[in-house]
Parts: sequence; C-alpha cells; structure tokens
Amino acid sequence: IGLSLANTTASNITVSAKLNKSGGSSAFLVKDATILPGGALAIVGGDQKVVLEAGDAVTAYASASNSADVIASYLA
Repeated sequence: IGLSLANTTASNITVSAKLNKSGGSSAFLVKDATILPGGALAIVGGDQKVVLEAGDAVTAYASASNSADVIASYLA
C-alpha cells in the first residue's frame, strides 16, 4: 500500500528502490532520488500502488550506510 524512505542524517543522500520480479526481471520504482536532511520521499502511496506477486521483492538502498529508514505497508 505504501513505501517511504526517510533521510536520518545531516547530509543529502540519494535513494533508489527496485521491484525484483520472481522471474528474474527488475524495474526501478525510483532511481537516485535526492532526499534532504530530515526529509522523506513517498515512493508508493495515495493513488499510486504496486502489486506484488508471490516471490517478488522490493529492494531499497541509499548512497550512504545507515542513512535512511524505510517503511513499507502492505495488505495481505
């Protein structure tokens, strides 16, 4: 239902999130987006949804270690 990333540092960071399909293909949900210090980015939410199938995964990463928190919400 939702996917948000928050910057937990005092510096700008870039974040990316990728949808990895169980068949091996992948697609970026967002790539190299800048988040300001203390800011957040809602990648999925509101009117935008991403439907995952069994075996699919979402991978999120930031430009610096321990610099972002990720919140994902889902409906089972």
